[in-house]
Amino acid sequence: MTETKVNHQKKKPLVLVISGQDPSGAGILADIETCAANGCLALTLITSVTCQNTSCYRSKVDIDEKFLVQQLNLLMKEFNPDAVKIGLIPNTAMCITLSSYIRERLSKCPIVLDPVLKTGGNNSYLTDAELPSALRKNLFPLTTVVTPNKRELAKLGETESIYKALDRISDLGAKAILATDMADDKGTILNILSQGPSKGTVEYVMRRYPESSHGTGCTLSSAVACELAKGRTIFQSVASAQKFTHLSVEHSNSYETQQTIPNRFYWL
Repeated sequence: MTETKVNHQKKKPLVLVISGQDPSGAGILADIETCAANGCLALTLITSVTCQNTSCYRSKVDIDEKFLVQQLNLLMKEFNPDAVKIGLIPNTAMCITLSSYIRERLSKCPIVLDPVLKTGGNNSYLTDAELPSALRKNLFPLTTVVTPNKRELAKLGETESIYKALDRISDLGAKAILATDMADDKGTILNILSQGPSKGTVEYVMRRYPESSHGTGCTLSSAVACELAKGRTIFQSVASAQKFTHLSVEHSNSYETQQTIPNRFYWL
């Protein structure tokens, strides 16, 4: 019987992913693939199981927040994550519970929040009405990077003014906001990084591809978390994550679905 050798020399950075399950390729699946493609190991907790495809959403079943904490407690007995990525939080109770856990147990960990409020396919709400307020009060003060799209930024910042919304979210305690797809332009995508009034903003402009791609927000936020888990700065992490996401979309696969699926292993 041969002895199995275990390599203890080089461990992959650990990213704790707390997100929803989308059977059509976004959500937790996109997070796992992104972590693997960026040299990290994903530790995964599912917040909600959805019934949807790339064009249509029907319903969801939310996980009980007490069960989620049981999972976290057991997981943390063996693992010490280097970063946390949070996606879909379906209700206020879960938001409050997660925020308390992070404050008590994971306060030194970089936290990336993708504040999912609606589906990408048919624009259906995935959360209760009070969640935006709960995010502002409980989770934003703990967050390293928030990655809202244009409609999420307006909802969470309580204004249609992009820069006022960025300032308001920053005032709530978030260290940085990467606001995505801010320009109504068919040819280009505009992302804006804000690290508060003292550091100003950085604009990123990139080509927009004609097809709509499923799970780009999940991919971007998880890629940011991966880079933070490696010890990189917010600026470095955001720049690298956007490049990775853009290339994944550029090499997307089409399955005759309404949206294409990003190819997160585009070099293979």
